[in-house]
Amino acid sequence: MNIYDISVNYIKSPVGIKSGTPRFGWKLDSYATQEYYEIRLCSDKGENYTTGKIKSRLSDNIVCDGFTPTFRTLYTVRITVWTEGKDTATGLSSFETALPPDGWKAQWIKPKFPLRRWAMYFKRDFIADKTVKKAKMYTSGLGYCEIYLNNQKINNSCLEMPITNYEIEIPYRTYDVTNFIQKENAVGMLVGDGFYAQNIAWNNLFEAYGVVNIINYSENVCMIIQLEIEYTDGDILYVCSNDTWKALKSPITLNNIYGGENYDARLESPGWCLFGSKLPWEETEIDSNVPAGTLTPCIMPPVRVLREINPINMSCLQDAALFVYDMGENFAGVVEINIPACPAGTEIVMRFAETIDESGNLDMRSTGAFATNVIQQDRYITAGKKEGEIWSARFTYHTFRYVEISGLYKYDADITKLPVKITGLALGTDLEQTGNFECSYDLLNRLQTVSLRTFLSNYHSYPEDCPGREKCGWTGDAQLLSDTLIMNYDMAASYEKYLNDILSMYELRGFIPMITPGRRPAPGVPLWGIASVIMPYNLYRYYGNIQILEKSYDMMKAWEKNLESHCENYLSDWGFGDWIPPIGNDNIRRVPTSHTATLAHIETLTLLIKIADILGRADDISGYIQLKNAIIRAFNDKYYNPHTHDYGYQATDAAAYMLDICPDGQEVIRSAVNLIQNEDKYEMTTGIYGNKMLIPSLFENSYGDIALKLLFDKNHFNFRSMLEDNATSIWEDLSMCHIGMPKDKHVSSYNHPMHGSFMYFVYSCIAGIQPLEPAFRKFKVSPKNTELITSYRAEFESPYGKIVSERKNKDYFIEVPSNTVCLFELNVPAKISGALLQQNENRIYSVWLNPGKYEINS
Repeated sequence: MNIYDISVNYIKSPVGIKSGTPRFGWKLDSYATQEYYEIRLCSDKGENYTTGKIKSRLSDNIVCDGFTPTFRTLYTVRITVWTEGKDTATGLSSFETALPPDGWKAQWIKPKFPLRRWAMYFKRDFIADKTVKKAKMYTSGLGYCEIYLNNQKINNSCLEMPITNYEIEIPYRTYDVTNFIQKENAVGMLVGDGFYAQNIAWNNLFEAYGVVNIINYSENVCMIIQLEIEYTDGDILYVCSNDTWKALKSPITLNNIYGGENYDARLESPGWCLFGSKLPWEETEIDSNVPAGTLTPCIMPPVRVLREINPINMSCLQDAALFVYDMGENFAGVVEINIPACPAGTEIVMRFAETIDESGNLDMRSTGAFATNVIQQDRYITAGKKEGEIWSARFTYHTFRYVEISGLYKYDADITKLPVKITGLALGTDLEQTGNFECSYDLLNRLQTVSLRTFLSNYHSYPEDCPGREKCGWTGDAQLLSDTLIMNYDMAASYEKYLNDILSMYELRGFIPMITPGRRPAPGVPLWGIASVIMPYNLYRYYGNIQILEKSYDMMKAWEKNLESHCENYLSDWGFGDWIPPIGNDNIRRVPTSHTATLAHIETLTLLIKIADILGRADDISGYIQLKNAIIRAFNDKYYNPHTHDYGYQATDAAAYMLDICPDGQEVIRSAVNLIQNEDKYEMTTGIYGNKMLIPSLFENSYGDIALKLLFDKNHFNFRSMLEDNATSIWEDLSMCHIGMPKDKHVSSYNHPMHGSFMYFVYSCIAGIQPLEPAFRKFKVSPKNTELITSYRAEFESPYGKIVSERKNKDYFIEVPSNTVCLFELNVPAKISGALLQQNENRIYSVWLNPGKYEINS
């Protein structure tokens, strides 16, 4: 028996955690049951703490009573577990705390003579003349930055720092740079606009922070570094940014997160971050216009290069003047271009698009050319190096499948012999994959693959709606997708950061936002603002994070009051409703906004009642129950037809069932099935909200095959038509086409995750994995069988270890991790170890399973 995956604040061995009480978690690699645990903490400053031997099976979100870590301190974590069988195991890990709020000696600085949209180098030389014990760097750059010591980039992350609402908090990272330090040193940073200084797209200035001179936008770009070097004799050398640092124009002559990047290799300064470099350095000055947000440590995973992608085809257009590369899939990122020796000053232009027209030319509409007033384009000017040149953009990312390149000076029809080789670099937050699903139904496997690719393309330190046109953190998209992302990736730290973005926008603006973080805020409507309730609850439900409930509770209450203010006689018709079903937003079969707005209010109250009970807010519960019951009565009185047992719309029927507000849930779902089969003839009338409610409710009531036919029917626009039209990512509008979209049709994004909101059902319905207690301490496996799916395997790495639910024909294989208990349910008779499962009053066969592996035969 071994202890593994020891985490602190949901991160393994984090560096730079916030002040407060850390939360610990761990897993056991056997099927033993923990009876006692002990946590011992030892610091590099001689502190010692122990919980003592505590009787408990819990190993998630553990808080050590009476322990408050010291700032700027390294702690060793030693966890010991005793099992019921008296076995023991010990695991070791560590964490490091952040700077104290008053510990910053460094200052924000900017170039004294900046150039508009030009990325800048910052540098300082220093000498370390004693033996170094350790060296820590605390740093941030606004907008994006790369950090160097002695001409070496100190990490492999991209697009740092994560965007936040900078008026409330500004993120910084902590790095151990001990191995970089020598006697003569140079510390430096390359800083680009990022979102912080973005003011090209959308044709306005309101997105940029701290502008004091609208002619010179680049006054926004700034940086801060505090390098602390501790010598073996106890002395500390501080190297802190101030106005003695120097600045230098980089070869990145233009950079924009929406538009792209220009790079002039003739302006390169190869040794810019070397001690004593002789370059035309310029002065810096203190930046007094930095937003007032608190410098806050960031431990969520960074953005990295997740995959490399090679083109599958190339075509030549306009008499060899343009070359269009097909990368074979739509993804978010940049390209690395490998150029052999060519004359200095050769200008190579790369333009990016998700689709092409019938002539093979780029169709720029879906990436936002008419919304942002920019196209996605990178420009590279060669230096004329004999050995050739390799380059990729640093401070932008695109969404694309097709890359058009101009400026090549020769051409060979063989793609392997082209003078320019390109490689796609897929960029995304480095989320650990925790879920895997595969089944016997190929279309569903393809949709799962496309969904995961789309999710990763749309997470660059926050959940996006699309990685091209908008790059916005729409709260509606985020909350609808949260179940699905959590079942596929470790979202604990990343979603906690995004919840802080929602909270900070609420603190800053006084309303729950439609979009956060950033400077495109607007008050959230029902299916968007409800993220303020659903996402904290999901962090508690899936990870046991009760602290985020406590932190968010006042905001949740304010959101409910906001919903009340838009009601008349307990009902509301406020908001956008069930967004973009394939039939269109204006179709009369789309569920009315008056339904979705009120249903969102009911769901808000349902969760608030649960959360108030969890947090012990008994005084709030009765009022919420009374209000919820009044809204349900008003809703049913107006919209429910007792003769036909339905609400007239598939989405409403499904939501009423899921929220348990209808007089007869099974009859309502049967009515929804009647609508699907007989009235709508399997044409999908549901959008991002309706499908999240409809697909699971159909499976829960043994209509799984009907749900799959609705998703993949051959006669209508749906996920089948999308996949068969060569889609490699989820489209914003399922009625689009891949190539040759009519010029008079609005073109939406081809990389848009919101329609994948229901995809958690492959785990919760097909495999049947659902938490019964927070963090899956107790869970159930209740598979819902269909004729189309005869076998599947689902794996989910829960906070307690790997859960497996597998079916092969009529045999089921279940894996239950340590310290948990599983309720297995089936709606047909089944045996385990030759014994029949017990049947309950609902004719469900079930058995409780302790940790271990099991085979169940039906």
